[in-house]
Amino acid sequence: QYDFATRVEGKDVERVVNEAVNQMLKEDLQWKPDKFETLLRLLAEAIHDKIKTLKKPYKFVVTIDIGPNVGAGMDFSLVAFWEADYDGHVKVNWTNGNIFIWVVVFWIKN
Repeated sequence: QYDFATRVEGKDVERVVNEAVNQMLKEDLQWKPDKFETLLRLLAEAIHDKIKTLKKPYKFVVTIDIGPNVGAGMDFSLVAFWEADYDGHVKVNWTNGNIFIWVVVFWIKN
């Protein structure tokens, strides 16, 4: 049976994602695709580490999309089968005028 005390609140996940993003990404970051592999891996790890401090019995998946900010739109869709009362996701967008980054975090009750 689910323990209601262990529910993940989206606002808590969004807060820690924003903390990690704001600590690691700088306003003068330029679009250099060959430099982003390591940065994005480290950012995903930092987000995951911060989420672990919430001490919730969930599996978390962190995805990051990045691109040059050239005025084009970006959209994505999601199809998932989960327990809507416990599982969920948040999206965090960051941009500095040169690039955009979308971070999506999913959580699934263990």
